[in-house]
Amino acid sequence: MTTHAPSSRSKVERSGGAFTPLDLSEIRSYWDGVATFYDGDLDGRYHVVALPHPGLIRAWQLVLARSLGPAPLRVLDVGTGTGNLALVLAACGYDVTAVDTSQEMVVRARNRTKAAGLDLDIRCADAGELPFDNEVFDAVASRLVLWSQPEPERAVTEMARVVARGGRVVTMDGLHHVPQCPLARLRSATAALLMRAKGKQTGFLDRPERMAEVPLGWVTDPTAYRNTFIRAGLERVLIDRLDNIHALERSSMSLRRRLWPETPLYLIEGTVPA
Repeated sequence: MTTHAPSSRSKVERSGGAFTPLDLSEIRSYWDGVATFYDGDLDGRYHVVALPHPGLIRAWQLVLARSLGPAPLRVLDVGTGTGNLALVLAACGYDVTAVDTSQEMVVRARNRTKAAGLDLDIRCADAGELPFDNEVFDAVASRLVLWSQPEPERAVTEMARVVARGGRVVTMDGLHHVPQCPLARLRSATAALLMRAKGKQTGFLDRPERMAEVPLGWVTDPTAYRNTFIRAGLERVLIDRLDNIHALERSSMSLRRRLWPETPLYLIEGTVPA
């Protein structure tokens, strides 16, 4: 997923020891490493249905038409990963451009969209520094991106910059590290053991000291996303819980994917001031 962090690596003191701030190279390295199994059968934490079935596409069409506006529109998918949201947007009739900070993710997104018969503009770029002029898109969408951003407000500000006035910025995200009941903790631990047994890479999102640098990684209330949108200057900011889409997606997962505890999916939307 696309993530922005400061490029400097100046050391600061924290808890009596030297601490190296999270930077873009570490974040890119993490997503490059997980790209090879991002859509694999054990990575249910980040899973989006790879090949949306017609019922799911119809559900997305209703949500996206209300939030982004009816197709066709020029939509930028920020943090596309392996192209899951880009495929959904294209299937709903939007003119899609996509970016991700990980070159490995971009390669896989290009391969998947081409295999689906689509010729999309997918490039490597960071959410905090988008390589586009002001107001060149009708809307921006992202999925499971802001929660892993060290500077989420900066990312949302950049998204708003490239959208035409009166256009929409929409993100789909959740509460990823809320306290869990004993059964959910057991499920998480079992799934993590399976990933390690398969040689799955861990990185900054798996280490508490790094997650402490990700403001939305530990929130227990979705209004934190709303407040980020408001601080970035967006208007008419709304939150909606996407239980129907979440249920449709989980119904298509393998049993091992469903081993991970559920993360409710929320849609956060805002309007660029006119």
